[in-house]
Amino acid sequence: MPLRWAATQGERMIDATVTIPDAEAMRAFAARQVAPLLRPGDLLILSGDLGAGKTTFTQGLGEAIGVRGPVASPTFIIARTHPSEVGGPGLIHVDAYRLGSLAEARRPRPRLDPGGLHHRGRVGRGQG
Repeated sequence: MPLRWAATQGERMIDATVTIPDAEAMRAFAARQVAPLLRPGDLLILSGDLGAGKTTFTQGLGEAIGVRGPVASPTFIIARTHPSEVGGPGLIHVDAYRLGSLAEARRPRPRLDPGGLHHRGRVGRGQG
């Protein structure tokens, strides 16, 4: 399935859609192609249908940057923090799929660490 990813790097934006054949290739893509591009404070947004590989991508990313795992879908808790085990940036994995609207996403949540990498899934079932 296609997976769209976008990342902010300062004022620069990277936006791409990829189709990856399987889970192992998705983890490798995140680890080898995307992780080297990211810097502390970057925001990475993944968008795709259920089963598109968003969490699988994040597992590869987390392994590449050396965060505490396992990286699992935070679907029911909305956000999960993975601190670095190697002195680098942590990873905040946010799954916005279960949010009904953008207004629901604006409710107070844990403060994001400006030095971490932030990953966010898509707002899925609401009207926007």
